Parts: sequence; structure tokens; C-alpha cells
Amino acid sequence: MGGVSSLLQICKDLGLLVASTVGFCAALLFTLTWNIAHMVQRFFISKVYSLFYAFIWSPCFIIASNTLQLIFLPINIPLRILVGTTMQRIIVQANSWTNGYVLTTISQYALVLIVFGVTLGGICGACLGVIHSVTKVPKVVVDIPILFWKRIPAVLRYTRNLLLPKAGSELRTYVPEDIRIPTPSPSIPPSEIMEPLFTDMPQTRNSRFSKTMWQRNSTSSKESVLERASKLPSDFFQQKTTLSDLRSEQPQFYYQSPAQSPRNVTQDDSSHSSTNIWDRYDELPTTLRTEGGMSTLYSRRPFTFPEKGERESTNRLRR
Repeated sequence: MGGVSSLLQICKDLGLLVASTVGFCAALLFTLTWNIAHMVQRFFISKVYSLFYAFIWSPCFIIASNTLQLIFLPINIPLRILVGTTMQRIIVQANSWTNGYVLTTISQYALVLIVFGVTLGGICGACLGVIHSVTKVPKVVVDIPILFWKRIPAVLRYTRNLLLPKAGSELRTYVPEDIRIPTPSPSIPPSEIMEPLFTDMPQTRNSRFSKTMWQRNSTSSKESVLERASKLPSDFFQQKTTLSDLRSEQPQFYYQSPAQSPRNVTQDDSSHSSTNIWDRYDELPTTLRTEGGMSTLYSRRPFTFPEKGERESTNRLRR
């Protein structure tokens, strides 16, 4: 009996040892897990929560709050003026029954407005459909051309010039009444006309009036030009060409003015007359530039070169 009781005592002690060991291991594991979780929560979860609260929750809450304030603004204005409160404060401070009653009333009001708007839109659409089926709408397309938009600035400019007075018409040059300005002519230079107007002006180094600034170079008259031209040889205005020059040129050209045309290489009795002093072509008396006349442009025919036999005879005559 003594051996059996001692064996039971040993088993009991072993069981208590195993139980205490398991409990100790469990407590150690729980403590270790708690410490790890606390460290994770302190160094990771809290940081993530702070970032989430700062960058997501707070902006969303501000946006939702401002949106609700804008939605309840038509209701909050009279409540603020008459009662001194807002809709948000009523919802927060009132009990659940009051909040339910207010929400139900608002829902009914919104539903009635939706039904009324849909019904009114359906009736108006049906009426317009019936009218369009009975009376067809004409196919009229209003097309505004681009030229209309381009002419708008011109119209605005014309209107502005028409309404606003012109500054140039109001400005007048002061001229003393005792000074008569004659009409400029070749015999009266502009210096003699403008000199009385500048007599009273102060003379400075940079603004000095002199007759040289108004005088122009004397031009030859038409008679002097004709006299000088009559003393020139008859072939002075004719081009001296050779056979190689004639072969190198093209057969036909079209020109806009006599000054750009090739010169005639043929010479006869009429070419030695005094009419050749006007130009290298006959029947062009206005191409000589003088003081009283200007050059005239003609639509000339293309120059026709002589044949080979005529070229050889021309070269023999020249030699």
C-alpha cells in the first residue's frame, strides 16, 4: 500500500509540474504576443491611423459638413433669424422621435416635388408632341456665314468713327492773317513760302531754318532734253549685236513693258531718222522720261528674229 501511495504522489507531482509548465509557457507566449502587438500598434497602426485621420477622414468630414450646410442653407437662414438655431443643431440635440418626424416630413416633401415635376413634364411633353404632329415644324436652318463675323470689326470701327469726333478735323494750324501763302510753283520755291512762318520761331542748334532744306536740284526742261538728244548719233540708242549674240537668244519672249523687251537688230532707212531718240522701238514717243511726262506701258508682241539669210545679210552690212 505504501508503494502505491508513493506512486500516486509522484504522478500527482508530475501533473502539477506539467500544468505549471504549460501555464508558464502560455503566460509567456501571451505576454510576448501582447508586447509585439503593442509595439506594432504604437509604431505602425498609430502612424497609419494618424495619416488616415489627417489626409482622409478630416477632409471627408469637412466636405460632408460643408455640403450639409449648403443643402440646409435655405432652411438655416430663417431658423437662424427667427429661432436662433440651425438644422444641424436641432438634429443633434433632439431625440430620436423628433429626428424621425423631421426626416419623414422632408422625405414626403421631396417625394411630392418629384411626382409633381414628373407629372408636369409629361403633360407638357405630350402637348408639344400633339402640336408637332398636327403642325410640322419647318426645316429652317440658320447658317451664319464666316464673312459676317469677319465684317463685325469693320462695322464697329465704322460706328466708332461715326459717333466719335475725329481729332484731326478739330486741329487747325495757326497762320497769321497778314501773311498770304502763295501757291507753290517752279518759279516760287517752298523756301520763300515757308520762310515768313519761321521768322518768329526761336532758333536752336538742332532746329535751324535754311533755304537749302527746301531747295531742290534744278531739272532740265523738255526743250533742253530735246536739244541734247538731237545732237546724239542716230544709232546711239541702238544695240550693237553680233551673230553669236543672236544665236544665244531664245526665239520668242513675252514682256510687260518696252523697257524689258529685247532691242531690234534690224536697221533700215527709217531707223536712221530722228525718231529713234525716243526709244529703241518706233511709234513710242512717250517712253522718253522728261519733267512733264511719264513713261507709258504697252502690251507688245513677241520679238521675231530674222531668218538665217537675213542675219547673214545684216552682218555683211554691219561689216
